[in-house]
Amino acid sequence: MGTARPAQGRVTSNADDVSALSENERVLSALFEHSNVGMSITSPDKGWIRVNRSLERMLGYTEDELRSRTWTELTHPDDVDADNAQFARMLSGEIDGYGLDQRFIRKDGSVLNTLLSVTCLRTPGGDIEFTIAHLADTEERVKAERERDQLLHSQRERIKELRTMHGVAEVISNADDVPAVAALVVELLPDGMQYPEITGARISLEGATATTPLFAETPWMLSAGCPGIDESCQIQVCYTEPRPDADEGPFLAEERTLVEWVATALTEGVRRIRGAQAVLEQEVEFRGTFEQAAVGIAHVSTEGRFLRVNGRLAAMLGYTPEELMALDFQTITHPDDLGADLELVDKVLSGEIEHYSLEKRYLRKDGSILWINLTVGLVREDSTPRFFVSVIEDISERKSTQQAFEEKTEALEQFFNVTLDLLCVADASGHFLQLNAAWEAQLGYTRDELMAGRFFDFIHPDDIEATAGAVATLVGQQPVMSFTNRYRCRDGSYRWLDWRSAPVGELIYAVARDVTEEREAQEQLRQTTAYLESLISYANAPIIVWGPDGKVTRFNHAFERLTNMKASRVIGKDLSGLFPEETREASLQQIARAAAGESWESVEIPILRTDGTTRLALWNSANIYAADGETLMAVIAQGQDITARKAAEDALRELTRSLEDHIKLRTRALSASNAELEAFAYSVSHDLRAPLRSIDGFSRALEEDFGDKLDPQALDYLNRLRAASQRMAALIDDLLQLSRLTRNEMNSQKIDISALSEEILDQLAQSEPARHVSVEIAPGLHATGDPTLVTVALQNLLGNAWKFTQNVEDPRISVSGNITAEGQIEISVTDNGAGFDMAYVDKLFRPFQRLHRATEYPGTGIGLANVQRVAHRHGGRVWAVGEPGKGSTFSMSLPS
Repeated sequence: MGTARPAQGRVTSNADDVSALSENERVLSALFEHSNVGMSITSPDKGWIRVNRSLERMLGYTEDELRSRTWTELTHPDDVDADNAQFARMLSGEIDGYGLDQRFIRKDGSVLNTLLSVTCLRTPGGDIEFTIAHLADTEERVKAERERDQLLHSQRERIKELRTMHGVAEVISNADDVPAVAALVVELLPDGMQYPEITGARISLEGATATTPLFAETPWMLSAGCPGIDESCQIQVCYTEPRPDADEGPFLAEERTLVEWVATALTEGVRRIRGAQAVLEQEVEFRGTFEQAAVGIAHVSTEGRFLRVNGRLAAMLGYTPEELMALDFQTITHPDDLGADLELVDKVLSGEIEHYSLEKRYLRKDGSILWINLTVGLVREDSTPRFFVSVIEDISERKSTQQAFEEKTEALEQFFNVTLDLLCVADASGHFLQLNAAWEAQLGYTRDELMAGRFFDFIHPDDIEATAGAVATLVGQQPVMSFTNRYRCRDGSYRWLDWRSAPVGELIYAVARDVTEEREAQEQLRQTTAYLESLISYANAPIIVWGPDGKVTRFNHAFERLTNMKASRVIGKDLSGLFPEETREASLQQIARAAAGESWESVEIPILRTDGTTRLALWNSANIYAADGETLMAVIAQGQDITARKAAEDALRELTRSLEDHIKLRTRALSASNAELEAFAYSVSHDLRAPLRSIDGFSRALEEDFGDKLDPQALDYLNRLRAASQRMAALIDDLLQLSRLTRNEMNSQKIDISALSEEILDQLAQSEPARHVSVEIAPGLHATGDPTLVTVALQNLLGNAWKFTQNVEDPRISVSGNITAEGQIEISVTDNGAGFDMAYVDKLFRPFQRLHRATEYPGTGIGLANVQRVAHRHGGRVWAVGEPGKGSTFSMSLPS
């Protein structure tokens, strides 16, 4: 099957054309064989036609080994469906090529990562004649991506470790009880390991043990001690099952380092706590050193009686120390504040809390009110409460300032509560005096919670020093117009705040804006920029960027390979140095078009290499504008080296021109041949038929007029003469029909093969009404072709079936059809007649070739040759199978 093509004879009259064609073939063959990418040429009906050395090297197979395999067998199973889907689109004519990342299985079983490009060449009828595949090895790119993923994984693990270290450090620095430290630290340890979901931890310290739910004695254990503080102290971490990447060992070096660091940090923390406890004991013994303190200090019995007070406290209340020690704190506390104070005292005594702070009011000796900030701690001896230590700070001035501020800013409060920014007024000591509602929305705390302590309590530990510096600047009556720090939210997370602050007298007015998302976006932009920088630098295609002044600003590695120039030699230089002198002016005109705002789609510009040679590249470009959308900032261009392709195109054009010349010569020869054939047909039709008609006519007249006078032998001669002339006339008719089948112009249209077959068989039955033949015609058979030619072909096929079943007792003839994958219909005529010997099948479709004697089955031997001509003119073919005495099947393919 397949589309018939005119034969191409060898033209020997022009030796130069043949030499040029051979040279082009050698060039194309060399390009194919020595290409760095794997290449193959295949055909739908012939399979592998040719493969190059690179493809053999990449896949590990020889060309002969590849011929015994299909592309599907070579393709990684996970990539087969995607490849088949694209090839089906190309097969249907929807596309003429495609490309995709695809993996192949080498001969040694390893996987090859490639960039696959597939194109096809089609016949004039649109069918695929050849398929060309290019395989570019992408192993290095895949390896780089894998290394990048490993680096990102390593960075994520390192961040987990740092977070754990930070959490442990925060717990140890804030704790004042050793068992509590162990209980908090043990909960943090699993989060720092590579697989927290299978990690357990246990810490033994000072006779107490703290464990996580998953801890168990397993074969996968990691331990560290703290001999500097407690010989029995031990930190243990376990995996409850083998790690997925156990080939690296039960624990990574980073995990061992983390556990050792926790042991060291715990050692230092316990020492600090013990030291603090010792200091507290010394403070109890040497309380007299606080007599000169700027705040009031008192020892108070568990019943509330003053045991000892310093002079500052007595002066604050207007009593002498002796007068004050005759009282209890209940007496001097404002009645509205006493209940809250007593409730906190009970909690300290019961051990529920260790100390407390609150703002409350005292009643001075003169009856006036004193606002204080009270901090109370309990001194115990052998777990028995001995006395309270109270520190009293006079905050009357701050309260008066706060009250005055509240009275003066009632109108401002409305503005505070509607703006989305965080507004506040604070004093230099670190206390908020006024906050708007946005603080509650952003941080999750109530305003009372935020104003109860110092704002430093909410600032990230790493930002406290910088914040203190900013406050010092404000206290110095200098504004701080751009400052950023982190504030803790109720859920433990932190938000980035950008501050604008100014001093007003002794107060600080400030506005903050939450820039957390903005900073995260900036970080993402930084990462994206780094990614794009890497993408440009290591792209396979040459990429160059230049400014409006024509100076090069970016020059990637692929461009370095194209020009053999280092980027350092080109960046900052004028573009003109990249172009050959003979094409420089035209190239600079293209550059000027881009600078004027025009983008390139496909522009060919030659590039000069350092060795003086030139490479032709196909370019596209894009313009980068400033925010106004009009000011050109830069032009970026991406190229593709098409030097080899252009050489191949030039060779192809030369080959095409040569073929066109050959076709013209063949066309002229064919026209002359057709003219001669027309003359011959005319001669046969007129000059040969006339004598034959005379011979036949005079022979019939001789028989009619003198038949009774002729003896039997003479009559036999006369009958033979008439039969020979009639046979000669039939041969001439068949020859003329064979000639017309070749010369007549075709008029293709849809043909109902089933109806046409039925009509022809009806005519045959009418010609021999005495015969009874069983006929079976498949319904719905249709073809596309010239109705006259197809009718001639079917008349010959069905006529032969009718003729060669005349000596069969139960003659049967059937007509069937089958649609092929190439879109043709195969029409088959089957009979149970005389059949034929398959040894002589090649003679069936030759003119005047017969396998039976004319006395048995009359005919000229032209009919099947006509069938073959009809099939060939429609791009099809004919074939036959048979067996002597058992019938035969003759088939013909036509366009469906």
